[in-house]
Amino acid sequence: AHIHEGTCEELNPDPAYGLPNVSGGTSDTTVDVALTTLTESAFAINLHFSDDELGTYTSCGNIE
Repeated sequence: AHIHEGTCEELNPDPAYGLPNVSGGTSDTTVDVALTTLTESAFAINLHFSDDELGTYTSCGNIE
């Protein structure tokens, strides 16, 4: 799981912020970035199928 610059329709492929892997359907972390940074520009949270299949996205959500 990562936070990427851009939108789900047009993601920058390089992650801006890493997130812990989802386990048991959840993931919890504190990201060292101001909320206004994430809401005043285009960012999205993107989940990958696995560490071995980063090109396979399972879900994505724009941060608004």
